[in-house]
Amino acid sequence: MPFDIPYGNSITADRAADVVKAIVAEATKSPRNWKLAISVVDTHGDLVYFYKMDSTQPASVTISQNKARTAARYRRPTQIFNNAMQTLAGAYVATLESPPPAASPSGIPLVEGEKSSVRSVAAVPPATRTPSPARPAPTR
Repeated sequence: MPFDIPYGNSITADRAADVVKAIVAEATKSPRNWKLAISVVDTHGDLVYFYKMDSTQPASVTISQNKARTAARYRRPTQIFNNAMQTLAGAYVATLESPPPAASPSGIPLVEGEKSSVRSVAAVPPATRTPSPARPAPTR
């Protein structure tokens, strides 16, 4: 996503509900059955719509909102911050603001039309993520 996309109007609550409905439909497909906390924020990173599926771990609520805020305010997927923090030079990421940007995958800025107007994030369970080279996947 180019970083020079002009901001458009913020997402409406009705449109955010539609986005969340599509995410929930995808998350509940078999064999996934993911338990997600889903946050949709406006172009400034402020919460517009939030949905927590049953049996979602409590920590996912804050994580989801932080990922959405980070993706909106920096206009980048949060995976970029995760990649940066895997290097010695990436330690600066934690000093950018308070709270610091969420440096984990799945915070994704979404664009409608030619203007950035929708931001959504789903906190995907760790077992579904690709392990980083620094931390191999746990064995069961």
